[in-house]
Amino acid sequence: MALSKLQIDHAKPRNKPYRLSDGFGLYLLIKPNGSKLWQVRYRFQKKEKIVSLGKYPDVSIVPARRKKDEVRMKLLEGFDPMARLDRKNAALHSDLQRSKNSTFQEVAILWFAVWKKGKTERHAKNTLSRLQTDVYPFIGSKCIAEVSRKDVRQTIQQLGQREVLDLAGRVLGMIKNILAYAADEELITVNPAHDLQAHKIVGKKKVENYSRIDAREIPILVRRINDYEGRAVTRYALKILMLTFVRTSELLFARWNEFDFEEKLWRIPKERMKSGKDHLVPLANQTIRLLDGLREKTGEYEYVFVGDRTKAPMNNNTLLRALERMGYKGKMTGHGFRGLASTVLHENEFKHLHIEKQLAHNPKDAVSHAYNHAEYLKQRIEIMQWWADYIDGKTKIRLVMNVES
Repeated sequence: MALSKLQIDHAKPRNKPYRLSDGFGLYLLIKPNGSKLWQVRYRFQKKEKIVSLGKYPDVSIVPARRKKDEVRMKLLEGFDPMARLDRKNAALHSDLQRSKNSTFQEVAILWFAVWKKGKTERHAKNTLSRLQTDVYPFIGSKCIAEVSRKDVRQTIQQLGQREVLDLAGRVLGMIKNILAYAADEELITVNPAHDLQAHKIVGKKKVENYSRIDAREIPILVRRINDYEGRAVTRYALKILMLTFVRTSELLFARWNEFDFEEKLWRIPKERMKSGKDHLVPLANQTIRLLDGLREKTGEYEYVFVGDRTKAPMNNNTLLRALERMGYKGKMTGHGFRGLASTVLHENEFKHLHIEKQLAHNPKDAVSHAYNHAEYLKQRIEIMQWWADYIDGKTKIRLVMNVES
């Protein structure tokens, strides 16, 4: 019987290695250390052989089956699949053998070369930067076999001292994965960090919800934005942020060439998205009118929301200070518009999935994360126009008023 993702994810390690069969010679080998390795068993010239196809989840179910089919095709052609793979991986195996006496950093480089496949350029670059900044200075030069549990704890503790608790968890995960890779390749016998937990080393971060107003207070907020005596570009930014409920960084770094006024779409490139995926923002009629007015002020520049004395993007603190001057210190933030929109849209029975897609939230599993950036676009266009009309209806004044001076 073919394996499912649920079966694989819930397969627990035992005292001895065991196999989960996917059929036609393909199976997943579950090791006592928890690693899961795809393998294909076959016979060539009356000899049984086993070829490894990669670790799960680096190699998911569908690619593993494709590789299995390639192995079977080679057999049908009269070739031994193992022979080609042996030649292909000879250099790598040689490096791994040498790395038994190599440093943590040298093994991490080998791990990174495998891990980065299928990752976005941004994700890979950030991971490498974290290793170079927060790991290598502490344990990078130590022999991989000599890296101890205490070494790992001390490395994470320095992040706790900087009060970057979320980062501490991510860095610990990288270290654990590198040591697990070393154990899988038999460079070390035991992963000393396998059961370490960041919060037990640096403590837990207090969960804070982004401050935001209640929907009943929207009319007052809009009036205060209209009456704000600061720069007109700041008023435009706050209103467009309210209508599009994108992240503040996604708004402030917007370029004019990202907007398609005929299709009424704003295409935010993946490099600026937290998800690492291109994102579409349907533009309501009210948003279009605001952008038309703003083009008269900043249309000659690359960026939509330029700073006061520079042609660079406006600083995030500009919006925060503006809200504070309106009386919303500790009550409303730029990010608060996202929570406000999400709450109102859910209360008005728009589908959760459609709202989440428009918020560009990361799904919990990698399969659902691989969605097309235009998915559910028809429903999202409806959502964005409804939201703009809702705000206009709540305020009983034109949202595009009083932004000119």
